[in-house]
Amino acid sequence: MDINRHMNNASYAQLVWESVLSRFSSINLETLDLNFRGEAFAGDVLDCYVKKAGEDVFLHKICAGADGRVI
Repeated sequence: MDINRHMNNASYAQLVWESVLSRFSSINLETLDLNFRGEAFAGDVLDCYVKKAGEDVFLHKICAGADGRVI
């Protein structure tokens, strides 16, 4: 958390990586591109979605809060 009670940027990368490992355990990370589309706040419930889009390509969507806003 930062001083505004937002999720730290490094935490997004960790969340994405953990969601890949939970479904595809034999992955070696070579590159990671993140697009921040919104903020996660203290107390938000996060839902992480991951799908395989190619041999070594995974797409993620993280939704936060009761309204399911994409972060």
